[in-house]
Amino acid sequence: MGEFDRFNYFSSGISVDRFSVFVGLNKIFHRFIRLTPLVFIICLTITSICSAQEFFPFLGEITAENVRVRAGQNENFEELCLTKKSENVIVVDKDFSWYKVRLPKSAKAYIIEKYVNQIDSQTLEVTASQVNIRARSSINSTILGQVNKGDKLIFVNKKDDWYQIEPIEFSFGWVLEKFVHFKSQDITLYNQPKVEEVAVVPDSKIVEISNKDSVVVTGKLKAKIPDDADNISYRLDVDNKPSYYLEGMKYLLDKFIPYSVKVEGTIKENSQLRYPIIVVSKIQIIY
Repeated sequence: MGEFDRFNYFSSGISVDRFSVFVGLNKIFHRFIRLTPLVFIICLTITSICSAQEFFPFLGEITAENVRVRAGQNENFEELCLTKKSENVIVVDKDFSWYKVRLPKSAKAYIIEKYVNQIDSQTLEVTASQVNIRARSSINSTILGQVNKGDKLIFVNKKDDWYQIEPIEFSFGWVLEKFVHFKSQDITLYNQPKVEEVAVVPDSKIVEISNKDSVVVTGKLKAKIPDDADNISYRLDVDNKPSYYLEGMKYLLDKFIPYSVKVEGTIKENSQLRYPIIVVSKIQIIY
């Protein structure tokens, strides 16, 4: 039979050289090896494109009216608020068909009365550590987050032994994935104040003194410079010159950097600082 044996393919009557079969299979194998990296790259590219919006966090847009934000990733959890169509949300994570979002300002949140003092008509101060913020005015409701002694909260309403407050900065809810459309990877767009929703005031740099301590000032809000006071995060420039330090809730004031604003508040004297401090009670953008 020679150096290589032959075998008969009886069903077809064709005689095939085993060596020829080996050579053919070897060629097919090497072609497959050469194509494998290309196939891998194509698959990886398709996968990356399909999952581009799954890099967290990202800015999402609500696609329907009255979409519920819930306290957990299940329809049995408490409803925290309803969102409007085209409303922006910051998406931070995903669990199956639910997106985890930063709670909108309209979401309900509660803290029990015995752990806070009411400073004024708008502000509460926490008097204990690791106090739970809840989805309802009940110790059996879902925990949305925790606050610590000295933290300031924005008062909304009073209900029995509970205060309703605006959601704290790092508290989250859940929205069904099908109602959220990817908008941008730039989540800073979420914090830009909407000019049309802010009252128009004259573009004046005059400081109005209504009494000894209360002031109304217009200028440009900026983050403090590195060599400023350690405990101060903001300053107000009047006529392009630093003039005041500002104290207030970070997540509120951050939205107005670096816009021209009208600030209302009270003067807090501190002779060791370069500029007087305004404790902000109200802020508006001007244009």
